[in-house]
Amino acid sequence: MQKALLLFVLIGSSLLATAQTGSITGTITDSKTKEPIIGGSVLVQGTQIGTSTDLEGKFSIKNLKVGTYSLQVSYVG
Repeated sequence: MQKALLLFVLIGSSLLATAQTGSITGTITDSKTKEPIIGGSVLVQGTQIGTSTDLEGKFSIKNLKVGTYSLQVSYVG
């Protein structure tokens, strides 16, 4: 059985500024089961910058200019 795109909850996303650069970190979980999403894709909208979630649903995107960003989160399971 193939699952459709899941709804995600972005928990604990933060922008940490250090000097002229910052990072975005967070955890992606399934909105219904609260289980971590392993291998989810997290992209900074309007860029080609992104990463995947680890075995605990955690991600980190480093070396960003300090500012406000929108994230696009996706997963197909």
